[in-house]
Amino acid sequence: MRSKQPPLDIVPPSGIFVRTPDLDVFYIKGGKAYGITEIHLRSWDAPVFPITRTALLNIPVEGKLGFRDGTLVKDFADGKMYLISDSKRRQITNPETFEALGGKKRLRTVPSEYLNIHPEGEHLD
Repeated sequence: MRSKQPPLDIVPPSGIFVRTPDLDVFYIKGGKAYGITEIHLRSWDAPVFPITRTALLNIPVEGKLGFRDGTLVKDFADGKMYLISDSKRRQITNPETFEALGGKKRLRTVPSEYLNIHPEGEHLD
């Protein structure tokens, strides 16, 4: 049986995901914290390190982090499909483009509220 990893009790280094005791998750980058939901976090497929709340006290929360670039997502509400690219959602309007990007095997279906964190970009034909 593996032992539980002790939480970081120092200012975390840049480039990692951390989870507080009350289960908030943040991405640390350049001395700033960006909140991220569990749905968005799954697209990053990265380790998440436990951290104490006090270790985050002097790190400003700057905003939210969405899906990782390259993620294929489908809007649960309207069925539109998007590629996340440069942090924007780019609607895929051509079935051949959709298949070339990985098709259904890479697709994640999510509620609109999780897509709307990304501004709309140019369509992919």
